Amino acid sequence: MGRLAISSTTKWTCINVECGATNEVGPCSNCKSPTLVTIYESLPDGNYIYHDHYSLVCPRCGEKYWDLRCPKCRKITPVEKSGLPFDRSSCFIATAAYGSPNEYEVNLLRHYRDAYLRQTISGRLIVRLYEFIAPPIARWIAPRPYARRFVRQVVMPPLLWIARRRDR
Repeated sequence: MGRLAISSTTKWTCINVECGATNEVGPCSNCKSPTLVTIYESLPDGNYIYHDHYSLVCPRCGEKYWDLRCPKCRKITPVEKSGLPFDRSSCFIATAAYGSPNEYEVNLLRHYRDAYLRQTISGRLIVRLYEFIAPPIARWIAPRPYARRFVRQVVMPPLLWIARRRDR
């Protein structure tokens, strides 16, 4: 299970195509705590198939949120599609190439993985394979400037293009 504390001023995006408003998470509606925690859990069902669960939880009172309501259009956005950061496995190769897990490109790829790839069985298989083979590749890339530059200039552009197209 991954947990990541976020402030009430953290931004999220409405998934309604006509709206697309950027909103603040806001404080806990129950106790007004200014800090919430994003939680990712992969839980098995009765058939030993793991399903991803995303939520926001108030660390003070335990109030749990699965959805966010847009104040502009009043539509509901599931937490997993809101663009909020979740502490999950790292984007190993992108982090090695860009030098930080907080770079825009790394966050875009992480969001694509969490919001789209992990939503299907084939996507989850791809992610698991990547999580198995990527760490040694990332360790090899990280100390080599030419390898980092190659990944940023050749490998990442098509992946970022796909992630941006899917996010429209």
